[in-house]
Amino acid sequence: MGTRTMSLRGSLPMTIGRAVAFGDGAEHQIFEYESPDRTKGWRVTYARMWLQQCVTGTAGGDGRLLAQFTLSTDSLGAFAIGDADDAKEWENRMGAGDNRTIAWSTTDYQQRENVDGDFIVPAAGQGNHDMLLDVDRIVTSELWVQMYGITEFSDFETTCNYYVELEEMKITPAQSVYQQIKGIGQDIDT
Repeated sequence: MGTRTMSLRGSLPMTIGRAVAFGDGAEHQIFEYESPDRTKGWRVTYARMWLQQCVTGTAGGDGRLLAQFTLSTDSLGAFAIGDADDAKEWENRMGAGDNRTIAWSTTDYQQRENVDGDFIVPAAGQGNHDMLLDVDRIVTSELWVQMYGITEFSDFETTCNYYVELEEMKITPAQSVYQQIKGIGQDIDT
């Protein structure tokens, strides 16, 4: 099998939540592989995520917002964020300490006053939306996108864009099983 590449791209709904409500998170599955051939896998070679809309439709002066993005090989179990503990739990799941996550990105945005059509732009030096990738991980079953957004102003709905490049790989059945176990959520405390 020669080296083949494929790209995934799309747009997903995202809520940027108010800081006093501890933000908002979501996840979406963007790839699924089901086949009896367990000798095929994909390595993520490049990934980028960014907010599509720059006009927020909110009003209220200048401020900041933060958008965090993760790629994972399994669902992180999205839930409604209701307090600070929920927000910390969601961010911990999105962190590098969770075995399911394989790519990470954080972007600081400035929200700028424009009467009733405020707009957002990446803060100075934050224009690169490339994700940090774990190059030692192989996708053997699923690929998920997780998002977390928090703002100083009111909640607003926006759209998150993603672009992911994957390289097809030939792997042994043992490697496939190892990557599958490595890439799913496990709770060894119960």
